[in-house]
Amino acid sequence: MLKFLVSDNGVPTADRAIRSAYLVGSDHSALRGEIIFENGVILCRKHDDGPAALALPQVAGDCGELILQTCLLPEREEPYLLALEIARHRLMMLYQKLEDWGMFDLDGDHSVSRSVELA
Repeated sequence: MLKFLVSDNGVPTADRAIRSAYLVGSDHSALRGEIIFENGVILCRKHDDGPAALALPQVAGDCGELILQTCLLPEREEPYLLALEIARHRLMMLYQKLEDWGMFDLDGDHSVSRSVELA
């Protein structure tokens, strides 16, 4: 089972909409499972073995609400921090795109390099 602690500015969240949430497998397809929110924790019970990612709606400022996901994660007893895992996945996607675009060896003073470092 995957577990995610949900907080707003470091304070555990008492209520979290998980409508439209789903699990993603290593082949980028949806996995069967159950996702519930209970006492500030999202619990994901997978019906398949192996690592999985959680994809769910997130408020994204002026962009509105986006479906964002975590990295593929192994099951463990200790809960993951939802915001941290979503940020890790976004950074991973950024690094992949920088490599695709041939921008992986940018000078440290480049604006993209400074933005990545800040993130």
